[in-house]
Amino acid sequence: MTFVVSLLRGTAYDWYRHHETRTGCPGDWTTLRRAVLERFGTTIRAEKARAGIYRLRQGSMSVLEYADKFESCLAQIDDYDEAQYLVHFIFGLRPEIMRLVYVAQPASILAAKTMAEKLELTHLATSEPYPRTKKPKLSKTQHRGTQ
Repeated sequence: MTFVVSLLRGTAYDWYRHHETRTGCPGDWTTLRRAVLERFGTTIRAEKARAGIYRLRQGSMSVLEYADKFESCLAQIDDYDEAQYLVHFIFGLRPEIMRLVYVAQPASILAAKTMAEKLELTHLATSEPYPRTKKPKLSKTQHRGTQ
């Protein structure tokens, strides 16, 4: 318990010191956890995370960056139906990736992420333009059809 309390900073530490003087030192982890959740664990956090997921689109981000943001929001939601959020993840991808991932019907967000990363890599590898070769300039006489 002492170690956990030593990790508290700022507002959390101030709250703990006040809580300790009012109610005494929590005797075990369960009591401290309950008190911390009562003070800091509101449903607003989860609602903000849900709203963030609903608005999130890959846009110009890489699949990995998009997945990191998606998973960061998802981690703030205590209980969720993965199938529901899997659909949100897939439909947030760029259209050229989303279509192929959706048709493949991945079983999990992790499977969809892996598939999307492979598709992105394939797309990047095949869409890079080859270096252009310069065409030789025609002289004015060649261009006019004369010798």
